Amino acid sequence: MLAALSAKRKRFALSAGEVKSLERGVAVFLHAPQLQALREELAAEWRPWLTDQDLLGFRPHVTIANNI
Repeated sequence: MLAALSAKRKRFALSAGEVKSLERGVAVFLHAPQLQALREELAAEWRPWLTDQDLLGFRPHVTIANNI
């Protein structure tokens, strides 16, 4: 399934948005409508196996840790 989804999509740009301070680093939130659409498609397919946390919402981000 992942191979099929990947094959039909073109690369897309991500933009960095809000930066949130964490206890041991920062989270940089990402914005891309195509990423949201991909996540929704995957979530619909995998719904039976999603956890409560998976169902809360999607806020893509990169975590940059400091002094682990």
